[in-house]
Amino acid sequence: MTQDIVKKNKINIIKHIFVFVFCLFIIFLLSIPLSKKLTKQYGVNEEIKKLEQEIAQEEARNYELKKMLEFLNSEEYIEQEARTSLNYKGEGETVLVVQDKKDEVIEKKQEGQGKDEKIVVNENNFKKWKRYFFN
Repeated sequence: MTQDIVKKNKINIIKHIFVFVFCLFIIFLLSIPLSKKLTKQYGVNEEIKKLEQEIAQEEARNYELKKMLEFLNSEEYIEQEARTSLNYKGEGETVLVVQDKKDEVIEKKQEGQGKDEKIVVNENNFKKWKRYFFN
């Protein structure tokens, strides 16, 4: 009788082990598609975050372009461009034009040496130093 009880216990233990292994196998089989789905979901979420960032950047750019368009359509900008490009002057204004003098070259002959020397008047300082050291 004790052998029957021991034998039944062994069979019960084997059944429990078999059921446990079978359950583990089922869980493993179910985890494969679940892990694939979770991986795909993670990728989709990352792409959504990336697209939301791009949307935010484009909205900021759109805002800046609208501000620029408003400025370009303003009377202030139109008047400024007319003044600079078309030499426009408003009523009651006087336009002053400042012209740069061209460099005047004075030629000097040194007596007895036969050398011609040119002196440039109204030359900027950098050119004078360059001429002094390198000519």
